[in-house]
Amino acid sequence: LPPGAEGTLQGRFVFRGSGETETTFSVRTYLGDARILQEEVKHRVTVFYPKFTVTPLHEVGSDALVVGGSASFAFAYENKEDEDVLDVALVLDPPATLFTTTKDSVVAHTRQDDPSLALVRKGAKGTLLFTVHTKTDIDRKEVFGDGDPIVRLPYTIRYRRASAPDREIRIDRTDDWKVASDLLMYAFGRYYTPEGDQIGRGPLPPRVNESTRYWVFVSFTNTLSDVADVVATAVLPPQVDWTRKSSVTLGDPLQFDERTRTLTWRLAKVTKFSGGAYPDVGMAIEVVLTPDGASVGTTPALLTDIRVRGRDTFTNTTIEQSVQSVTTLLTVDQRARDKGKVVR
Repeated sequence: LPPGAEGTLQGRFVFRGSGETETTFSVRTYLGDARILQEEVKHRVTVFYPKFTVTPLHEVGSDALVVGGSASFAFAYENKEDEDVLDVALVLDPPATLFTTTKDSVVAHTRQDDPSLALVRKGAKGTLLFTVHTKTDIDRKEVFGDGDPIVRLPYTIRYRRASAPDREIRIDRTDDWKVASDLLMYAFGRYYTPEGDQIGRGPLPPRVNESTRYWVFVSFTNTLSDVADVVATAVLPPQVDWTRKSSVTLGDPLQFDERTRTLTWRLAKVTKFSGGAYPDVGMAIEVVLTPDGASVGTTPALLTDIRVRGRDTFTNTTIEQSVQSVTTLLTVDQRARDKGKVVR
């Protein structure tokens, strides 16, 4: 340090036990092996062990967070102090790498939104409900590093003892949550391939009482953990039939229930993405649309009620996803996207 230099040293101290204790702060310089005492300050402090307890209750919502979803859960509190406490606050600090804030989010409870926290009597108990929302698109490396998909959710407890209202007590803690995999599903229709090759057949735009064939594609991506016992289903709407032409990348062949017009695809497992190029996990089916006169001017659905369900093997959580119906609008098909409305 240059002559005359000034500065401030800050530190966090952990005291074992409670009661009055003497703390010594000393400043020394080192010359070779010699330690030269510059100054020593003794300070007596009263160590207080906080007894206002807060316990996370995962079972109120779930034992795991789901990417692209929400979770509601509670913290139970109890005032085990020997006196009443004032201005209790419990505030979550969800990491922005995983969580997003919406108008439905509840990440703090203070006396402003819950007047009962202004004064909590000795021995009083209660629960505080929180709601958090997770992002749909996350960077696994950024959020979890190379470890398991577990996120640390920091939270802070603040209050004052009635006998010392000018002194705020602050307790910082974290709660570990497992995160279920982000099994995402995509569905779209095509008349032309991305390269411009025609794979559909029949009039485009579709015409009343004439048949037009399209291909509908359903695919999955999965980043965090393996998902087992996967079942994907979709329903053929009126005026649409399956030509029995299809392709699946893995799993069982497609099954079709004539009565409910439901297509079902079962897969034992969709493995997590481990780097490189995303593996192709999906199915493709050819459908034929024969619109009636009531369909003129509309973009009929080709596949509806498209859903997937599976079990995350790390959290043992059931994951369910759904996507919008695929219609003749063909939003991803650059050549056919403006030719979806039925004409006479």
